[in-house]
Amino acid sequence: MRIRVADLDPQGVQVALDAGAAWAREAVEGALDGPVLALDGLLTVRPVGPGVVAQGHARASVERSCDRCLAAVRLDLGGEVDLYFQPSPPVAVEREVALLPDDLDLGFLEDGELDLGAVVAEFFLLEAPAVLRCGEGSVARLEEGTCTPPAAAPPADQEPDPRFAALKAFKSR
Repeated sequence: MRIRVADLDPQGVQVALDAGAAWAREAVEGALDGPVLALDGLLTVRPVGPGVVAQGHARASVERSCDRCLAAVRLDLGGEVDLYFQPSPPVAVEREVALLPDDLDLGFLEDGELDLGAVVAEFFLLEAPAVLRCGEGSVARLEEGTCTPPAAAPPADQEPDPRFAALKAFKSR
């Protein structure tokens, strides 16, 4: 869903998020790499200076795999959304420009439009943990059992690399 910034009312526009909105569901699935189990929220997009601000709240649940045991898990994320977007800088840059810390807290508009799918995806990417493990934080195991890594067995039809044969006789002190 795209919003043309020039057409925005000064009070802004409210956009509801739910799993029935294909653009929102696709944004969450793309950002969190799993099918959406639940999605809800409300965003208000309003002009601020030369850019726009997207504020509100969003919650989503997706099904993923535990990074340790590979079991199916439910990842629940949510919180307050507060993202600022400004017009894109000129493409041609003749010199290197140092980014200030405040420059890292904003996004850019594309041809005077705000892609709400990108807003939703960015929010959930920033909220997601780097590693998903059963029972940690907002990760809940969907099946019975304990979180243990699967045993790594070498393929039965593959012989060990002969270059490592000398290590069989190696003994450390």
